[in-house]
Amino acid sequence: MNHGKQYRITTGMGLLLILCGYLTNRFLIVKPNRILEGTVINMPAVIKDKPILFTAFFLLLAGMIFIISKEKIKWYFTSAVVTFVIILFLYGVGLYSQEVITDFTQVARVSLSIGFWFVFLGLMIVLDSSCHYDGNFQVNRLIGFLGIILFFIFVMLNQGYFDQIGIIKEMHIRNEQYWIAVKGHLLLSLIASLMGLFIGVLLSYIGYKHKKYKKYFILVSNGAQVIPTLSFLGLLMIPLTLLAKKYAFLKVLGISGIGYFPALIVLTSYTLLPIINQSITGFETISRDVIISAEAMGMKPMEVFWRIEFPLALPGILSGFKIALVQSTANCILAGLVGGGGLGALLFLGLAQSASDLVALSALTVVMMAMILNGILSVVIGSMKKRKGFI
Repeated sequence: MNHGKQYRITTGMGLLLILCGYLTNRFLIVKPNRILEGTVINMPAVIKDKPILFTAFFLLLAGMIFIISKEKIKWYFTSAVVTFVIILFLYGVGLYSQEVITDFTQVARVSLSIGFWFVFLGLMIVLDSSCHYDGNFQVNRLIGFLGIILFFIFVMLNQGYFDQIGIIKEMHIRNEQYWIAVKGHLLLSLIASLMGLFIGVLLSYIGYKHKKYKKYFILVSNGAQVIPTLSFLGLLMIPLTLLAKKYAFLKVLGISGIGYFPALIVLTSYTLLPIINQSITGFETISRDVIISAEAMGMKPMEVFWRIEFPLALPGILSGFKIALVQSTANCILAGLVGGGGLGALLFLGLAQSASDLVALSALTVVMMAMILNGILSVVIGSMKKRKGFI
């Protein structure tokens, strides 16, 4: 498909979401506290109170639609316009929330409803699409504009524009608990992914050297993916509990039926499939002539691995690690059900208390964490491929 045509289609989808957000009745909810249902406000009502800001927003949106209809528009021009629209949109919502809550109590807040998320998601789709426009998409383009948006969000947070937004209030109320959960979530995801990386690369190399084992390693890693996460956690509880009762030193080490350890085993198991698949592909793309040349120069097997095979397969290995890490970051939420900590504990607490803002805060943090990790690893892998001449 022509890149310009594809760009218009995805941008059109984004604009359709923005229209849905405008038309829906639930854009913001002014709530007296974190649990009770409040007053539902649609986007036209917000615009009525902030006519100048939102007139500018829609004028820019109209300009963006005009840009889409033109050929040979530079991708960075469109992306810059969309970025400014997103910042203006967030600023308008923050300013409105400040003014609407002035006469309420300290626990009152403005919750972001479905209409807001439709508009925001639509704008993000348009931004992502604009970075693909010329068919030469590079992740650092999108990261650059997201960095600008995050910078302005940080500035507005410091200025207090978002203090009355429900998810920000939850973050302030549970500040210490929130950051402990973020660190625990990130640490568990990283440890599981690194363990999966070590096991996966080892099995991949054995499968690469001895083809008869390859299908068994892939079969086992596929089998781990088939088991639902909650069922997997449940299956581990009984044997781990029995082992901890029988051997007291295991309990001292933190190994038991609930807590950190079963979550670590499950997450590590789920990382094996993408790492093994991508690593084997990485090893198998190495030319046999290169290996023969290295051996002819007198290199020993371990030297061939560390100096030839591993560096050449590294982009493939890191691609598998990227998928595994993003997957672990998402799956780690379920660790909260078995006392494994992380953001899942806050999310399920929010569900138990019917506190939608706490649920949204936890879920959004996980999404942002996964996106940031994915972006960092994408940039690293892309730079490695270019430097080593893989593309």
